Amino acid sequence: MTFDYNKLSKKPDLFRNFTGFSQNEFDDIYRVIEERYDEFEKERLDRRDRKRAIGGGMKFKLVLRDEVSDVSKHFQNLRF
Repeated sequence: MTFDYNKLSKKPDLFRNFTGFSQNEFDDIYRVIEERYDEFEKERLDRRDRKRAIGGGMKFKLVLRDEVSDVSKHFQNLRF
């Protein structure tokens, strides 16, 4: 299940239940990811075993902020 950050952020309790973080904690984490995202993408796209040229293949369906919220939900569901 995917939720949009803007919808989730209007309901703090649901936001915490979904992501495992308060909105302020999530925003702090997101800022760190966002600052380094271009670096991570460049490293991912520059690998030698690429099958397609950069720009080929499927496009991401979610914006970065929504992707981070989905990933945090999946991590919250893991049982260590």
